[in-house]
Amino acid sequence: MSKILFLPDMEEGHIFPSFGLMNKLQNHGHEVLFLGNPDIIKYPKAEGFECRTIFEDIYPEGYQNTVRKALATNQQVQRKHLIPMLNGVLDEIIETEAPDILMVSFFLPLEALIIKYRYPDIPLVIFQTFFRDPDQGPFQQVINSIMELTGDEPEFMLELLQSVQEMGIQYQSLEDLAAPLKNVLEVLPCPKEFDSLHEDRGPNFIYAGAGMGQNQKQESQKAFPVTGKKVILVSLGSQISSYAKNVTSVFEKIISLMDNPWFKDFEMIVTIGREIEVDSFKNVPENVQIHNWIPQRQLLEKAELAIIHGGLGTIKECINCKVPMIVLPMGRDQYKNAERITKLNIGDAINVNELATNQIEKTAKEILLSTGIADNLLKMHELFKEKDQSDPIAALIKEIVV
Repeated sequence: MSKILFLPDMEEGHIFPSFGLMNKLQNHGHEVLFLGNPDIIKYPKAEGFECRTIFEDIYPEGYQNTVRKALATNQQVQRKHLIPMLNGVLDEIIETEAPDILMVSFFLPLEALIIKYRYPDIPLVIFQTFFRDPDQGPFQQVINSIMELTGDEPEFMLELLQSVQEMGIQYQSLEDLAAPLKNVLEVLPCPKEFDSLHEDRGPNFIYAGAGMGQNQKQESQKAFPVTGKKVILVSLGSQISSYAKNVTSVFEKIISLMDNPWFKDFEMIVTIGREIEVDSFKNVPENVQIHNWIPQRQLLEKAELAIIHGGLGTIKECINCKVPMIVLPMGRDQYKNAERITKLNIGDAINVNELATNQIEKTAKEILLSTGIADNLLKMHELFKEKDQSDPIAALIKEIVV
């Protein structure tokens, strides 16, 4: 069997979706090793995965929270280690662990390119967490990242390119430099059938099962208190402050839904992320709980409705728990995911810029009373179960290694 070294990025919403796939690989006899700084590694460690800490001298424990408070982006955070990577900081791990496959997050395109150049004999696979645009694969992502760095930090980019030349890498253009990622394999743990927009991402984009079952050990440790009423779960993602300017206002409009007597038998549980203070909400209805963090999967199993931002990880969890959705897309792939939800008729979407309490009320009632949405959601749930049972990733890994 094979050993897979996985380098995730720093965003929890991109790490958690990997757990289902990695568990499946382990169940097929493959060995999985997570690599990351202390803030990253704590999540797979809690799930029982084997881990090795890297870059702790550059990103000490707690660094991620410091960055969050500054509202920096992933790319602004993860750049200090690029030159050490070019200079071989991972050589000892690669030599000691002797991996058969190196898997890297799609959101680390420069790291993926460096790894491809530094360790050309080890197959590289890109781990996907969303339906990327058809023309924005790893090759184009590298070019985009270099262009952005050149504009934002030209001196750093010159130093980086000098290190590339010192490795003996010859190129005439950015396209030449990024060429090793042109035909790299990408793996997305989601059924192709969910992509109701039918976008073509090429033959190297692999749909591998549904990737469910992630993040269970952490969540099962402690039961979350609920009143016994029907649950409406509100979760707008871990990066909501970077999407919406008036984020508190968005939450307030959603929360005011519970003033309506129609929802007297419901309880709303809201997660607002780490960047907003719970005390910033005033006159909260008695049937509303507000928290900085919740065990989302645990609560979805009790929910009748979820109001979400439209990230693929949360959507998959809703489907797995057969919970219909109201999607409030705010960025990235969320707009297209909202289209997918409405086309499949397993929920509905509302434009967050036109959000009004009466519109939320109307949409929530329609979804909760719709037998058609419930039937479609059950069919999609069964499809996800079927795809997870017939996951092609094990055979794919075997083919790559051979």
